[in-house]
Amino acid sequence: MLPRIIIVGLIAVLTGCSALLGLDEYKVGDGTDTDTDTDTDTDTDTDTDTDTDADTDTDSDTDTDTDCDPICANPIEIDSLPFSDSGSTAGGQICMDAYDCSPQWEETGPEIVYSYTPADDEMITAEISNVSSSMKIIILADLGEGCESDVCVREETTSIENYCLLGGFTYFFVVDGLDEAEGEYDIDITSGGSCTAACNIDGVEDFSGGGLPGNWNVEDGDSDSLTWYVSTTPNDLSVPFHMMEDGFMMVDSDTAGDGVFMEESLITPWHQADGCQEVTVSFDHYYRDASPGTEDLARIEIQVGTETAPWVTIEEWNESLTDTTHECFSLAPYIDPWDSFRLRFYYTTGAVWGWFWYVDNVTVSSTMSCEPNYVFTLAGTGITPSGLGGISGADALCQSAADGSSVLPPGRTYVAWLSTTSVDAIDRLIGARGWIRPDGKPFADTVNDIALGRIIHPLSLDEDGNTVNTTTKAVTGTGMDGSLDTTTGTCGNWTSTSGSTRGGGPWCTTNLWTNRGMEVPCTTGVYLYCFGIDHQTQVVPPPTVGRIAFLSDASLSPSSGLGIAGADAICQNEAIAADLPGGAYTAMLATLGSSAASRFTTGTPWKRVDNVLLNATADGILVGSALDTPINVNASGDYKMNYGVWSGASSVTIVPTVFSTCNSWTSSSSTYEGSTGIASLTDEWFYQFLSGCTASMRVYCFQE
Repeated sequence: MLPRIIIVGLIAVLTGCSALLGLDEYKVGDGTDTDTDTDTDTDTDTDTDTDTDADTDTDSDTDTDTDCDPICANPIEIDSLPFSDSGSTAGGQICMDAYDCSPQWEETGPEIVYSYTPADDEMITAEISNVSSSMKIIILADLGEGCESDVCVREETTSIENYCLLGGFTYFFVVDGLDEAEGEYDIDITSGGSCTAACNIDGVEDFSGGGLPGNWNVEDGDSDSLTWYVSTTPNDLSVPFHMMEDGFMMVDSDTAGDGVFMEESLITPWHQADGCQEVTVSFDHYYRDASPGTEDLARIEIQVGTETAPWVTIEEWNESLTDTTHECFSLAPYIDPWDSFRLRFYYTTGAVWGWFWYVDNVTVSSTMSCEPNYVFTLAGTGITPSGLGGISGADALCQSAADGSSVLPPGRTYVAWLSTTSVDAIDRLIGARGWIRPDGKPFADTVNDIALGRIIHPLSLDEDGNTVNTTTKAVTGTGMDGSLDTTTGTCGNWTSTSGSTRGGGPWCTTNLWTNRGMEVPCTTGVYLYCFGIDHQTQVVPPPTVGRIAFLSDASLSPSSGLGIAGADAICQNEAIAADLPGGAYTAMLATLGSSAASRFTTGTPWKRVDNVLLNATADGILVGSALDTPINVNASGDYKMNYGVWSGASSVTIVPTVFSTCNSWTSSSSTYEGSTGIASLTDEWFYQFLSGCTASMRVYCFQE
């Protein structure tokens, strides 16, 4: 058997890295006593050393030559790399007998310790050779509590290759013997240049593979085979379709029935933090509880270090959720930056009838936080494209508005949504994810979603959450995909009064929010979009209760002669094809003698299939109010572009004539016209213009 190497890292300045890591408490090593030389304890050990510190305790190891208070005392200091040395562990300290990164080994031999502090992040390779007995080389990370063996970073028998040391940390390279082994060795530590710290945890599991993913485990606590499994068929149709399409994990006590005890665990693979400053876990889930107040419950838990460590609860649910919920939790309170850990979804019913728990889209990440970015429309007076002072001046306006906001959290970075001849607006957001408005409603999840027009709510609020004027455009100079609009200009990169540029509508979604196809003179008063860029977190619409409304995929052709019955058939057929919740689906369409609103009753408000409420109440829609968000999502949850939609009147409350309904949707004659709205608008969603009856248009479909 060959020797091994050990490396131990110590934070040089505790108020720097440790504060940045956000850790409040660190673990204590397992070498000797944990008191310092100023204590007054009187515990004794069996060794014969005669240390001269003021306390009366002695170390608990069996050596006769060194004290282990502190551990790793008097290391051999390394000033620079490369470094080489030859030596022997005989006569070295015996202070660390086990390391948490290799719990299967007993390193009871003496140790020799080297220390090195890189100024910047540095890639190293550490190797021991020409050994005369069984040894190891190991990396430990001490986070301010001294050199501790339970903060183990890496361990190998002969070499640790291409490991990234964090700048500003002091690392200890420890050569230790197995099973009391000691002897000679050579050590070489070389530099591979600069690097980025190894923190890179970005695992996403959507359970689309048809079976339990590799390295995941299921434990059936009562061994009755009624445990977690992959499903694509929920027993409750309120589960949203992004969970239903490709598969999700499900545990279902509904199948077992009342009186059957269940204790089921779904366990993730082990993850290694590798110096991560922040790790989060997020997931979608839907928990139903048939017997609230009893012992049935669902929990997410974490286990740190080894399989024998206790499971610690992160969150628990013992009452039914109203709908699928997205959860996100920081793991910083539970792990140190070099810990290994795994997560468990624990479900138990006791002996009562529980119901079920669905889990999907489990993400463990070192790049995503649980805090979203904010986005708002700067609607101050006196803003013109030519007066922005360049893109840096526009950024400064956004930052100043955000810093003065009574709503937005302080200390964040904001940039303007503007393109120039050298940068596209969309590229200014790269590295960030997840944006919400000042009122907390989601705007978009990813940069790609923004480029593709998957906008959840319009940017109709300023930095204090006030609604902006719907007649003023926001200057962007940007096309519908987030890149520079080359058909106009950028007002001399936002410094010139000459020419014109492009603008979008803060009351629009899809792509019209950034480019409504209208030219904006460089001297015109405008709004400015401002995006936060500090955070990465998934943003999804929160769960809501409501009737379903969607935009049809099929179009109604008045020339078909099918009339309003044909429009209703489109709605019903598409609802059935998409497995929407039961009930009748009817077109929000006016016809001769009946307003569109008269076809529906007040009561539960309507929402899109992505869980976004159209208005807070049903009455808001039925009296002709503007929408909170457009009806531009189809029955399958896909975001659609700027489609014209038949409406039949200038308002949902108006009873039309044959002349605005293509003769009750039965004629293509030029004698008639059809009132039309725009699917991506909130103010003119129902009516914007009249269309010829030879056209084919989509319809709005509402659950009755």
